[in-house]
Amino acid sequence: VVVAVTFDPQAAGDAGAVLPLTTSLASGDTLCAPAPTGVSIDGTGINGPVELAPGTRHSCTRFSDGSVRCWGSNDVGELGLGTITPDAGPSIAVVSAITGTSQLAAGYRHTCAVAASKTYCWGLNATEQLGNAGPSTGTPTVVAGASIMGALVGEDGTTCAFDLGGSTYCWGDYS
Repeated sequence: VVVAVTFDPQAAGDAGAVLPLTTSLASGDTLCAPAPTGVSIDGTGINGPVELAPGTRHSCTRFSDGSVRCWGSNDVGELGLGTITPDAGPSIAVVSAITGTSQLAAGYRHTCAVAASKTYCWGLNATEQLGNAGPSTGTPTVVAGASIMGALVGEDGTTCAFDLGGSTYCWGDYS
């Protein structure tokens, strides 16, 4: 089960710390943490986290400035680095191919985001959960035919979203 959490930066306290909800810890540990583990977000001028998208073996956070940072496994491109690297290490990576992100979701080793009125997905594409028939990719790729989307949800090999008119769209496994 994948859950997206929206953060209230005022209630979160330290805007530079996010608690991961998956087993993909920024420390590089892929085992379950027995207690909440803080994630340090490096960089200057980064506004606070507003949305967390925990996926399988990776997690991503959207910040109030529209940037996205991901950590965890990258062996099928789920971090959005533009590459597929079996061991991305414990660092938190900036998804530099997209800016102005307004929605974020992660699922089974894939991630999707809405930015610049387009829906982008990257990572594992075994069941076409990226919205195209191509291979798995580490590069955020526009979902063909998708209008402006909101309320993205990723789970297992499926991604679903609403358009601004309220219609529901799903792609991938069991869609």
